[in-house]
Amino acid sequence: MVGILFISRSVGYFEKSVAGQLDPNIILNILMLRLPDFLSFLIPFSIFISLYLNFSNQYSSNEIYAIFNTGTSRLSIVSSLNKQLILILISVLILSVFIGPATKQMSEEIQEFTSFEKKLLQLHPKILNSVPGSAGKIYFDSMNQDGFTDVVFIEPNGSDISIIQSKKMEVLGNEADNLELKFYSGLMSSTLKSGDSFEITFNEFIHPINQDNNTSSVFSFRKVFDFDQSDNFINIQWRISLVIMTLSLIYFAFILAPFSPRASVSAQFVPGLLIYILYLASLIFYRDTFSDDSKVLYYGLWPVHFTYILLITIYSKSNYFQSLIAQTSKRQIFLMAIILALMTYWIAG
Repeated sequence: MVGILFISRSVGYFEKSVAGQLDPNIILNILMLRLPDFLSFLIPFSIFISLYLNFSNQYSSNEIYAIFNTGTSRLSIVSSLNKQLILILISVLILSVFIGPATKQMSEEIQEFTSFEKKLLQLHPKILNSVPGSAGKIYFDSMNQDGFTDVVFIEPNGSDISIIQSKKMEVLGNEADNLELKFYSGLMSSTLKSGDSFEITFNEFIHPINQDNNTSSVFSFRKVFDFDQSDNFINIQWRISLVIMTLSLIYFAFILAPFSPRASVSAQFVPGLLIYILYLASLIFYRDTFSDDSKVLYYGLWPVHFTYILLITIYSKSNYFQSLIAQTSKRQIFLMAIILALMTYWIAG
């Protein structure tokens, strides 16, 4: 799973690199800095699926009853795993709440450090270059510490087009979204949609350029990893909710484990995976409804956790639902798989 996330996220970063918005040499550094966020998402999933399948298989093969016959209760089995489960909870807490926000900020700073001016310095003289992150084109004879010499700058704007020719050009500022190019001793000509054209000579001319930071790339699981709100409260509560979700999933794994000996592997795996995806999707949906007027309902996103714990507990106590899952048909598994695919697509989109 870590490998899949690394590969899918790499595609997005390389698309930004091709668009001139990111230095390809720092992609690996960015991925390593995002690793704590990846792990805080994957650890709850891994521990839930591993516990759930392990105990389900023991029930299906009747191994668990041999353990019970030795006088070992289900509570004793859970107690024997206390140290490991506490270590997992602490790991998710540290990765999600403490390390994750810091490394995410560092990765964003690294990306911003690759300034527009630095990107321009990577262009080649005496050929027509694409201006990084915009629709403009630029040609220049040479570059040095003072700027670019013998520059031709072409910028389309819909049906209009502007051409600036100058002896020298400098970049003012290094912000990624609002820059100014300063031209010296040159000529600016524009052709308008109406067919009119005009020319202006100048000694100094400052031209603002707004970079288009949108790319065709859509990062995988961006609703999980790229969630960012101006209100720091909901950011923190979202990360805390991942810790609570880990604890809830451990509880779900134990109480959902009992299965009929004739239950298939798919009858065990697909419902468990569907529960996880629905749980995560519910947290994301509820998080996105955040309002400052009702902060008390968003501490750790507790209403979602409470609802799922209540529903799963009721389900586990109901013989009707247990027998329904035990007799799950291939058609029901297929329908659950479709729902699972749609929910996963929404989360990953």
